[in-house]
Amino acid sequence: LLLKTTNATNIEDAVNTSDSTIFHVSELLSDTLFQYEHNHPSIQFNLTIASDFVVEGSSVLLSRALGNLLENSIRHQLTGTPITVTAEQDRTITVSNEGDPLPENKQTLFEMGHTQDQKNGGLFGLGLFIVKKIMEAHKGAVLVMELVDKSKTGASFSLSFPEQSSTS
Repeated sequence: LLLKTTNATNIEDAVNTSDSTIFHVSELLSDTLFQYEHNHPSIQFNLTIASDFVVEGSSVLLSRALGNLLENSIRHQLTGTPITVTAEQDRTITVSNEGDPLPENKQTLFEMGHTQDQKNGGLFGLGLFIVKKIMEAHKGAVLVMELVDKSKTGASFSLSFPEQSSTS
């Protein structure tokens, strides 16, 4: 717990260090998803790259943010349904799954110590808090919404990245 909390408080420092690089989002997605597909062979991951935009920042931290979203999707997905990951034209990466409904006050999900339920492996409520801090350090945001299809329950989490400056 202490290690995760320390990491959460030092995220901005890590982004500002020399591990900040410029890379295509497809690299981040393929590398991170490869690991999850290997570790969870019974789960179907669907990847769509509608836009292979460029990101400047820490690929290690952004991989952790994406990994935290994937871990949540794995914990809360409806068994047998895929987890969908999409890179969109509007500079977002979205992770979606059918499964457990979101709480009424969705923004509490990003508070340190909030855990929706411990039965699925969420122990300390740090995962989404860390995602939020990583995205803030990258001048971006994390957004959450219910699945659009009202006949299904589930969630979509989006990592929203700022426009690249023309000097990058």
